[in-house]
Amino acid sequence: YDAQGKRRQIWAGTSNEDSLSYYAWYGGNSDGVQAVGGKEKNLLGLYDMSGNVDEWCADRYGAYPTSELSNPRGPDTGDNRVIRGGYWFFTARYCRVSNRNNVSPGYQYFNLGFRVAFSPQF
Repeated sequence: YDAQGKRRQIWAGTSNEDSLSYYAWYGGNSDGVQAVGGKEKNLLGLYDMSGNVDEWCADRYGAYPTSELSNPRGPDTGDNRVIRGGYWFFTARYCRVSNRNNVSPGYQYFNLGFRVAFSPQF
């Protein structure tokens, strides 16, 4: 459970590996990158947060501070950036929301992408 008493999910959309294929493209149900939105959205209304492609994050990779509990950002310095989500070739274990990896900013590969976000003005 998180700080607000909500149950955390192991993958985006579910904590049950038997239902993961409803929410994610991963090694158990895919042989390549898929169009976004082909699976169910998670509780936040977002698609493909687990599986399909690894997602670049702005955070630098490093140990999380022990004092920070919500949305840890990583260190202020360092070369490598965080990637999350797992990609279509990985097993379910590597598509967990808690799983993170790191690569250098110049890294390019077919399994890596980023998410474009839109925030309407109020």
